[in-house]
Amino acid sequence: MGNFNRGNRSGWERKSFSDRGSRGPVQMHRAVCDNCKKDCEVPFRPTSGKPIFCSSCFESRNSERPARFNDRQVYNGKSNQEQFDQLNNKLDKILAMLAPKERS
Repeated sequence: MGNFNRGNRSGWERKSFSDRGSRGPVQMHRAVCDNCKKDCEVPFRPTSGKPIFCSSCFESRNSERPARFNDRQVYNGKSNQEQFDQLNNKLDKILAMLAPKERS
C-alpha cells in the first residue's frame, strides 16, 4: 500500500485566516466620479448602471448614512418591541393549543 497522510484524515487542509494570502496588487481602473465629475481610479471595472465615487465622495457619502440596521427599527409601522410582543402572544396561543388537556 502507498504512504497515505494519516495526520489529515478529512482529505482537506484546514487553513487559518493568515494562510489565505494576498491577492497581490489590485488593478485600478480609470473612471469619472458620478458626484463631483473628477477623474479617479477605482479597484473594480466600472459597469453601466453602477455609480462610481472617488475616494473623498465615497467617504462623505458613507459618513452621512446611518449605522447599519438603525433604519430597520420600525417595520410596517411597528417597533421591534411591538413585533416581539405580538410574536410572543402568538407563540403563547400555539403552546396553549399544544398542551395536553386535563381530564376531569
